[in-house]
Amino acid sequence: MEAVVTPGSDGCGATVRDLLAKPATASPSAGCRVLRLSLPAGARYTGYRYGVQEGTEELDCQAGKDCPGGGRWPLEPALAKSTSGTTIAAAFEGNAAVTKERHAVFTVYYTTGK
Repeated sequence: MEAVVTPGSDGCGATVRDLLAKPATASPSAGCRVLRLSLPAGARYTGYRYGVQEGTEELDCQAGKDCPGGGRWPLEPALAKSTSGTTIAAAFEGNAAVTKERHAVFTVYYTTGK
């Protein structure tokens, strides 16, 4: 999953954990992108990958550290499990170092079946 991050954004703010716990209808600030994925019932979450993409180049990022070229994924993904499946949410913060449009890329790995 990916989201467009606009140049010169100012991040998610101190309440980013609360934002990840809210339903998908919650609206983050302009400098914050929340990406949510829902896995089907019976699927088992096994991992994730954070990245940023500018043009055709995609670069890996680490939670809590600045990404190459600006912006960051401030926290590890938040998981919410229910009988209907698992929802995984992650936030990407833009910042002043982002000088042109880029994409925040959130990849989730999972297995299904036995």
